[in-house]
Amino acid sequence: MDNKVSATNNIGNVTTTVSLATVDNARELVLRYANTLVGTQRAQEFITQLGFLVRTNPKIAQCTPESIFTSMMQCIRLDLLPNTPEQYATLIPYGRELQFQLMYPGGIELAYRSGVVSTIKADVVFPEDEFDYDDAINYIHHKKNLTIDRTKAENIIAAYAVGKLANGEVMFEVMSPSEIKKIKDKAVKAKGPDSPWAQWEERMIRKSPLKRLFGVLPSSTKDNRFKEAAHWDSLTEGGKKVRADVKTGEIIEYDSLENEKATEEEKDEIVKANTPLDEIKEIFPEAKEVPIKETVREKAKRLYIDKNQDYKEDQELLATLRSEENEQESEV
Repeated sequence: MDNKVSATNNIGNVTTTVSLATVDNARELVLRYANTLVGTQRAQEFITQLGFLVRTNPKIAQCTPESIFTSMMQCIRLDLLPNTPEQYATLIPYGRELQFQLMYPGGIELAYRSGVVSTIKADVVFPEDEFDYDDAINYIHHKKNLTIDRTKAENIIAAYAVGKLANGEVMFEVMSPSEIKKIKDKAVKAKGPDSPWAQWEERMIRKSPLKRLFGVLPSSTKDNRFKEAAHWDSLTEGGKKVRADVKTGEIIEYDSLENEKATEEEKDEIVKANTPLDEIKEIFPEAKEVPIKETVREKAKRLYIDKNQDYKEDQELLATLRSEENEQESEV
């Protein structure tokens, strides 16, 4: 039996049938969705960049096909090419999980695309700067002191994002060091020393008020992906997880990583993939009792594909299958 998860779906005029058993499979599925979502020329740019990252970063090459597919689909849906000099987005491997990370220049790019703002920026404030703001009259002023060392993130006393709407109205968000620290601590707890905060602290500080500003900016009739990107980013920074549905290419939220539970459909996919038993015990407890023999796996596959049977009946039939297998072993 093939060790793979497969999906068939019609996307526009494209029929997608592919497995996610290998990185090449993930790349094939990414290309098919990208051709429909961003066009063939832009799709090729994404695939070329993915190939470059896999070749040049062994950690990315070792990531699961599912996480590669998810992170690339986030990039494609936002139309942000990852790991480029523009620093719109980056893909970061955490163990065998590849994760999409929005960077603040990418957030600004998405805000401009929305048409909601005519100008927008995010910046940080040091003690030697002139800085003042008043929420009541919608006033903010920042004059940088360029004679000081502005590379030490630990000296930052505030961060802000300010945008001017198409109608001339100014909106801004200011964050204190304690607010920034709370976000940073939560992100570091979720991701450990590999957190982007450990690598690009000043950029992450700028992004924090920018995402908060996105939450209060008016929605766009043209393109609201700036709000979607901020939402995805906040979920993953807070220790939650998203995945791309192989059947639709849509981004789906998970519960927290510590309490993640597989849905019945996800269990179907696990069984169809014939995933090694020791890798799925945490999210598929029933599999602890299922023999690894292929004959039983085949029967379990057929069982779980049948959506007409309820869960209790499934378990009863699995018990019967296990009993039959034990009897066969005894006879031998």
